[in-house]
This record gives sequence, structure tokens and C-alpha cells, in this order.
Amino acid sequence: MNKIEQDIIELLKKENHNLTVSQIAKKLNLEKQELKENLCKLEETLKIKKEDNGTYKLLETKNMRSGILSVNVQGVGFVKIGNNSEIKVPANKLNGAIHGDTVLISIRQNKKGKLEGTVEEKLSRDLGIMSGIIQIKDNIVQIKNDDLRYKINIVANNVEGLVEGHHVLFKITEQDENGKYLADVVKISDHKNDVWADVIALVKAMGIEDVFPDEVLEEASNLPTEVIPDDLINRRDLREKIIFTIDGADAKDLDDALSLEINEQGNYVLGVHIADVSHYVPVNSKIGKEAYNRGTSIYLVDRAIPMLPHSLSNGICSLTEGVDRLTLTCEIELTPLGDIVKYDIYPSVINSKKRMVYSEVNKILENKEMVPGYENFAEILNNMQELSHLARTKKEQRGTIDFGTNETYIKVNDNGEPIDVILRTRGESEKIIEDFMMLANEGVAKSIYDKELPFLYRNHLTPNEEKIDQVLDLIASIGYEVKKQSKDNCIDCAKTFQVILEELKDNPDFAVISKIMVRSMKKAHYSATNEKHFGIASECYTHFTAPIRRYPDLTVHRLLKKYIIENKYNKENLKLVELKLAEIAKHSSSREIAADECEREVIKMKHAEYMEKYIGEEFNGYVSNITRTGMYVQLDNLIQGLIAMNKLDKSFVYDHESITLTSVNLDLIYKIGSNVKIVVDNADKEMRIIGFSLAENNEEKDFAKTYKLR
Repeated sequence: MNKIEQDIIELLKKENHNLTVSQIAKKLNLEKQELKENLCKLEETLKIKKEDNGTYKLLETKNMRSGILSVNVQGVGFVKIGNNSEIKVPANKLNGAIHGDTVLISIRQNKKGKLEGTVEEKLSRDLGIMSGIIQIKDNIVQIKNDDLRYKINIVANNVEGLVEGHHVLFKITEQDENGKYLADVVKISDHKNDVWADVIALVKAMGIEDVFPDEVLEEASNLPTEVIPDDLINRRDLREKIIFTIDGADAKDLDDALSLEINEQGNYVLGVHIADVSHYVPVNSKIGKEAYNRGTSIYLVDRAIPMLPHSLSNGICSLTEGVDRLTLTCEIELTPLGDIVKYDIYPSVINSKKRMVYSEVNKILENKEMVPGYENFAEILNNMQELSHLARTKKEQRGTIDFGTNETYIKVNDNGEPIDVILRTRGESEKIIEDFMMLANEGVAKSIYDKELPFLYRNHLTPNEEKIDQVLDLIASIGYEVKKQSKDNCIDCAKTFQVILEELKDNPDFAVISKIMVRSMKKAHYSATNEKHFGIASECYTHFTAPIRRYPDLTVHRLLKKYIIENKYNKENLKLVELKLAEIAKHSSSREIAADECEREVIKMKHAEYMEKYIGEEFNGYVSNITRTGMYVQLDNLIQGLIAMNKLDKSFVYDHESITLTSVNLDLIYKIGSNVKIVVDNADKEMRIIGFSLAENNEEKDFAKTYKLR
């Protein structure tokens, strides 16, 4: 905010009533044209509003704030104010506002002393194209919005050709006097019974485009399908070196390849070779602009919505076995003790000697088996394991946190129906890739940071002291106490969590405590300013290793070429570069959040669909969270359901500070981590919810790790 904008805000605060342009110009001694430009900026940023009579009023005061309304599936709203705070808006205080509206809210304390909002005014609404399913009732063609956060009744204007169950794209045109929303159907996309239609519907409901524009596909079709001689100019030729990829069996886009040698000094020379996507995707190309818009690839059960067209992500940019591919190499020399000697970053060309699979490499490294086809690589893989352990020890010494978290793997049949849900754990090969990619990311970041050039960083802010204390208190309530380490800086603060996880790594409660810690973390984000990375206790970090699926990595590649390889930059243009990077960072962070949310919602949908066939059956689980709504229980395969408060057979009191449920006669208390046996009551795929109740034999020793108070 510039000085004139600040003066306008202060004037409206001081006058405490609306003012015209002339009045503001006179009081601030400004030319009207200059004033109008600044008034427009303040309107755009929702600091002021122009009324119908032409006067301007101040929108935000101590008790009045503006922002975008986010409504959850239960109908409760939230408006973000500042950087981290959210104000809850109860369903009965939305006053006609719906999800996505820009609103003005008044903020007051409720009866329990917590801040709560009331929508006072809808400032703007832009619904855009939405998706939904056709439902016909009493000859009225209605549209049920795929996005369950929109609690509105929608009636189709144009009904020709529509049948029950059609998935459609629609545009709301108006709201009638009865409160119903009228909409034009833009396109019939599929039917709800079509394979994968449920996932596509959810993707579209979340505003994510799953189809590339024709002009992008046309541009991609004109790209080469193999490396040509001109591409090799000014590149190091590594095609004779032993370089290979290690990925999941179902992976198609192979971003990264590895090599490892021992030099004459006895040092390790690790090569991390990353697909040179920037060679094929210029900034202003149609593919480049679409990649920016998408920001990231999205992985949904057994398929993906890629950032780049398949001809690049699975073709010319994928480091396929036995073919030449262009890469950017980060070469790292390390001593036998794991200390870094130097980094070298350069353009290269490789020819992968093997497309390795995690599960097969794990057999070699963990079970000491010899897998057919891997015989010539066993020594290198063992050396990689040694180096990985050295690198991991170094990380642990500085405070890098290993949360040891697992992922859920959903196996589906040809119809997209989930047939099994299991844990996907990390083996030695997965850890090798993680360790080596981290070395490369950190090395690239430090190389540019030391040059004091504009760059794109991956930051993870340190939790505030209050949040750390809350986590330690919660862990203590489960029965464990660990001394808090120094919090003077990012590295020492991270050691607090690292020590806890190390001490409890073999404890049955490890998964519970790890999840508590993860929930306490601030979300990592991209920035044009280096703010350190708390989770890995790094003073400087970026994302370099996945340019096929992440736009920030592609941006980092472009910067590396400009700064290190081409040496083409001048100080006069660096400020513009920095401003552009700030824009890219903000956009990329928001697209990452949207992708994460989409992936989570699809997982929740498939989990609910999977549990539909287990209604009435019993499972073991543990309490993963407790709220006023009830008790969330997570099963061994990470499926989570809710035991609603009214499903508990005794009356329980919720304590939000200790996050517990205590029976009114004080004989039983449930805490996070309590082991319970549950019965599956219901599962709703569309609502993406699962309901549990406690099994009758829950107080048997084998199942109830509840805490008796007497």
C-alpha cells in the first residue's frame, strides 16, 4: 500500500462517514485523476467500497473485515483474515451468502468467548462454470451441484436431451424471487454410471481442468519425439555412464535419474539428473502458459491430471530406459563421512541404462536377494544405500524431522471401484530417492542464494512457541514427556520434534504422535524470499527435481540456465525478475493447495465407497482426533470415520484444551491415541463421509486403550 492509499484509509477512519471524490481530494490536496487511480486500487483490494451514490466508505475496521467466504460441507463458513487467522461464520449467520462469495463480516465474541462472524454484505460473486448431476423431481429438472459446499437449489433453464444422472456443466444466470437459482446447461459431459465419472465430476466441481486446450495439444504435437544433434551443443555427454531411474511400478513420468561413482580421492560423486523440460517449454509458449495455470500435476487413485501433455510428460521429457534424453545435472561430491565437498550444475544428455522399480530394489537392499536384470547394478545400489545412510545421519544431526508417515494405496478394478485399501510404506529405495533429491534441491538453492540473485525458494515456517507448547502438552496427556529444545532458530526448534519421534519410533503410539505433530505444522509454500525450511531444518531450500509435474521446478530450471549456464543477466532487470518470481510463488502455492485438496477429497470418496460393503462389520482403530462433533477413529489402512456424539452410549463432555471426551460420571475418558473397536454404521460416497459407532465389547482389554479415572 503506497502513501496516498494509506492517507485515504486514515482519512476515512478519522471522518467515520462516507466521502465523495471531491471531498477526499480537497482534504488530501490531491488531483482528482491521481486520487481516482488510488481509489480503484483500494477497491480492488477490498479496503474501501464505492456506494451507489458515488461516495466511498471504509470496509475494514477493527470489527469489520472483508474476505472470501469458504463454506464446508456441513454449511459452516470461514473467512480468512490476515495471513493465518480464520473467522468462523455459523450457518445461520451467512445471510444468503454462499461459498466463494466475497463478503463483509462483522466480528464479535460469542457466548463462549470465541470470535465469530456475521455476513453483513455480499461484496461480489463470480460463480463461473460449475458441474453437477441432473435430478428430475415432479417434472422439474434440477441440478445437484457436485461441489457440496454450495447449499443452493438449482433449476435448469434448458432441459432438452437431459436425463436423470447426466453430469453437466452449467452456468447460473439468476436467482428468482423464491430463492432458487436458475442455470443454463452448457455441456453434457457424461453419465454418473460411466467409468471414472465420479472422480471427474469431483475434479470439475473443484474448478480443476482435466482436458488440455486444442491449441496446447497442437503445439505439443509439433515437438520432436527424440533428441536431435543440435540439442547436444554445449551439453556434457553422459550417455556412456551408468545412470538409471528408480520409480514406482506404475509411474509414467520419470523426472529423475541417478548415478554414483567413487573418485580417485575416495569421495562419492553423486549425479542427480533431472529432465530438462525447459528446453521444450519456453515461458511464453502455449504449453508453458497452460503449465503455469495448472501449477502442478494431480494424482487421483490410479491416474493423473498432468501439468504437461502426455507427449512431453510420458514422452520426450520422460527419462525412459535406453533412449537419449536431455537433462540438467546437479553433481555432488561428498567425503566418505558424508560431508559435501562441492556442487556442480550443468546441462547434460543421458541414456538411462535401467528403469528400476522400488519394490525390486528393496528386495536387493533389504532382503539381500538378487533380482534378475539387476545383477550389473547391485554394487552401485549398495553404495547408494551407504551414501543415503550417511546423508540421513547428517540431516538428523542438524534436526531434520522424519515423521515416518505412510500413505494409503487404493486399488481399483477396471470400473474404477475400490477393491482394496492398504498402506504404502517407504522402503530403502524410496528413502534413497528422498535423500538424494533433497541433497540436489538444497545444493541448487545454496548455489543461487550465495550469488544473491532472485530465486524461487521452498519455505516451511517454524511453528510459533504457543503451538509447540500445545503439541507437547497433548503428547504429555497421552503419557509421554520430552524436554523442549532451544527455539532460538529454525534448526534447534526442529530438534524438539525430532527428539520426540526418535525416542518413540518403536512405540505403538508413534503414528498417533507423528500425526499430531504434522497437524501442528504450518504448510510449506513457495516464495521469492528465503525464509528457511523448518521440517528439514534447512537454511536454504528449493524444488528442482520434478519439472514434469511442478511448475516451480520448471521455473528453477529456467533460472539456473540464465544464471549459471548462460550467465545472461544484468542487475537492472533483476528487480523485475524478483517481482515475477513473487507472482509465480503465490500462484504455485495456491495451485498446490487446490491439488492437495482435490487429491484428499477423491481419497475420501473412494474410502467411503470402499467401506459401503463393510457396513455392520467391526474393525480395530485408534482415536485420531476429537471435536465437539464427536470422535474421529482411524483404521490401520488410514481410513477415517466419525463416531458422532449422539452415537456414544454414555453422555460425554468435550474438553477442547485437552482434546478429550470424558463420561459424565467420570469413569471413562477418550483421548487422542485411545485404541477402540468400532462398527461401520454408514458410508456415503457422495458426501464423502463414513460413520462409526463403538463396538459392544469395547471395554475388553484387547481393544480399549482408554484411560480409567477410577
